Amino acid sequence: MRVNLVELVVRAENLSGEKVRGLTAADFVVTEGGKRQKIDHIEEVDIHHPDGVHASDRSRLMILLDFKNTEYASMVGAFEFLRNFVEEFDFETSDLGLSFNLTGVQTVQPFTRNRAEFLAAVAKTEQFYNTKGHRSARTKNFTRRQLVADSDYFRQEIEVLGQFVNFLGAYNGRKNLLLVSNPWAFGRNDVQEGRRNIRGVVSLRDIQTTAQFNKVTLNILNLEPSPNDSEGRFARTSADVGIDESAELAAKTSGVYYRVNRGGLGTTMERVADDLSHFYRIRYYSNVKHQRYRRVNVKVKGLNRVGNHFAGFFPESELAPKKEVHGMLKGDTDAQVLAVQTDWMSWRRSGRKERGVNVVVSYRAFDELGQMIAERVQATELRVKKEKGKYAYPVLAQEVFFNWAEDQKPARFEARIVDMTSGERVLIQHQLAAN
Repeated sequence: MRVNLVELVVRAENLSGEKVRGLTAADFVVTEGGKRQKIDHIEEVDIHHPDGVHASDRSRLMILLDFKNTEYASMVGAFEFLRNFVEEFDFETSDLGLSFNLTGVQTVQPFTRNRAEFLAAVAKTEQFYNTKGHRSARTKNFTRRQLVADSDYFRQEIEVLGQFVNFLGAYNGRKNLLLVSNPWAFGRNDVQEGRRNIRGVVSLRDIQTTAQFNKVTLNILNLEPSPNDSEGRFARTSADVGIDESAELAAKTSGVYYRVNRGGLGTTMERVADDLSHFYRIRYYSNVKHQRYRRVNVKVKGLNRVGNHFAGFFPESELAPKKEVHGMLKGDTDAQVLAVQTDWMSWRRSGRKERGVNVVVSYRAFDELGQMIAERVQATELRVKKEKGKYAYPVLAQEVFFNWAEDQKPARFEARIVDMTSGERVLIQHQLAAN
């Protein structure tokens, strides 16, 4: 029997939205697969508390602007509110990043603590949006009276979002993804949800596992569509029916969900950062195995609003390659060179007689005590053409450089190669020779 240490990140609020503090293990009831679990450790973390900010507790907030699925009237003013959030409301307890979704997700600014770098990324993204972004976002899938004509459209968007979650999973620690968009598939009640739940394809049904495995919470800020039919192409002409699919994404991953008007984006982002700042860390040992989907439920006695996020070790699943993968990582303290086979990845059709795959590699350096002292993340896309009736998959080769302070001495390097489509990953380590 394989025993797994499971870690939960739990947010507890009352019905008015006020955080509940001072809870103990006796107040929580944790069940997995319907069986109650014994809590081994509980810890209350408040990132905004002067003595509560530790390096491992610093959250990483990646803001994803959805150009593709948001009308111009809603998105054009978001950049000013982003600047206001950083300059007026930010507690500087999170590493911030910025990305946008257009023909796929592109990262403008990786996680950084430097607020000047983030503001420069906001200005760069705004310039791109005003010149090219909003024009390219006009697709034939949208009509005046219906958000989307293709019933599979938003399921495909969820696959794109799932790939980006796998990208964020290459970073160490907890990550919070904040999606700023108009409602997804609003007013459509899809009873066929989950029918594309197959290996290598992320659907609404298994994106919960994808987020949990990568220690990512999905947080949603839905910008209200314009009430003026002439102002934006997403204007609603009838009463809302059904539930917005992005709200379900937030619920499945213990994120927060807000519907905001354009004028309230800055203050709502402050509320999101505040909601994510206080949580309880719960650990327990589980003997459940052979489950791709872990059904973990957390309740607090006498409390109705509890959000729990599984952020621990994952059990045996299909997310690990079943065959041997050949690769190497070598170099010195200043540079590391990676070479690894790619035939284990989920290559997908990307053109006539052509396949492609999106890959992200996380390089981490550790000192003699085993503490991580540096991290680099690089993403790339590989393509291969069919020749003589077969595909000859290439070798992924990368080189990464490090700059060290005088007191930093790396002793071990590791590279985590992640297939962004399936989530499968390979770990390669390199131990430096002792001086």
